[in-house]
Amino acid sequence: MSSIVIIGGGTAGLALAAGLSLSISNEITVIEKSSYDGNVSGEHLRAEIVPILNDLKIPTEILFENSTSCNGVAGKWANRSIRSESIFNPYGPDYIVHRPHFESALVGHLEKRGVKFCLGMTYAAIGSCEISLKNKTIPYDLLFDCSGRTSRTFDNTRLIFDNLLGVSFYLPSGPNGDAEVQIESAERGWWYYTHDRSRQIVTFFTDADIYSEIKGDLQQELDKTDVIRTRCNRLNDPRHVSPAYTSILKTNPNGIYQVGDSYFSLDPLSSQGMYKAFAQAAKTSKLVLEGGFEDSIRELYEEQRRDFVMQLQLRTKFYDEGLSYHGSEFYRRRVMPDPG
Repeated sequence: MSSIVIIGGGTAGLALAAGLSLSISNEITVIEKSSYDGNVSGEHLRAEIVPILNDLKIPTEILFENSTSCNGVAGKWANRSIRSESIFNPYGPDYIVHRPHFESALVGHLEKRGVKFCLGMTYAAIGSCEISLKNKTIPYDLLFDCSGRTSRTFDNTRLIFDNLLGVSFYLPSGPNGDAEVQIESAERGWWYYTHDRSRQIVTFFTDADIYSEIKGDLQQELDKTDVIRTRCNRLNDPRHVSPAYTSILKTNPNGIYQVGDSYFSLDPLSSQGMYKAFAQAAKTSKLVLEGGFEDSIRELYEEQRRDFVMQLQLRTKFYDEGLSYHGSEFYRRRVMPDPG
């Protein structure tokens, strides 16, 4: 029997646990610092998630019961309208996931499959074959880091391509029915809006230094928008500020394996965060179950590194549009050649 420890019980960690638990020879423990009782950023999930859920033997009801149907992405970028509908997608609609309810339901399902959880805990030390918590030590044969873009496990250094952060407001009484993800570019960043059954989520993405200058004037920034202010015209604190920078590990993992944002994180503009985490976790768990993991995982990381470069090129294209229209420093930083 293989003992496997996963640091981080977000989307990537839970998806990885689901894949690894398909073999009864794996004893899996997930260490998660939260108890799934707070606000979590990142809601949009592409329709293509359905076959991945099926591969991981995750009941689709967990998604359907903890999400709102979403007909795509709409809004305004630079001087053009955006309308990306998923209504004709053969997999069905996209989803706005009700987090953390979705994760909590997934935890309950995985516990029935024998996955153990250490919630509200962080590790104190990592050894060559064991990880220490506050009150116990867990041995492992494989250790995975799914703790996100801020991961510094084993002193891994990252190439960080910007200083983006997201400033989120969680507001009550969102509208009912199908929803859209709304985005809109602005002079000093860009706006994101969506809603689920019980709340509205409004996020302003900008650089940390720009935010420090305008954090008291975000309502004025919202008032300048054309699209977002028609969905939400008033911001109410408290706000939740979280890192959203684009990054990748300088070297491929060795000894401890990164999955999801721990390996590379995309600009939220890509709207791929949750889907990418599921897809990477599904591929990684399949490699573990097939055997010869240490050789095959190197090939997977090289594939992901190529995907990251392609995403950087696509990001430059969209921000170049923003620079042509807004002409501001926020966009200029993103079309200059990256030093890394």
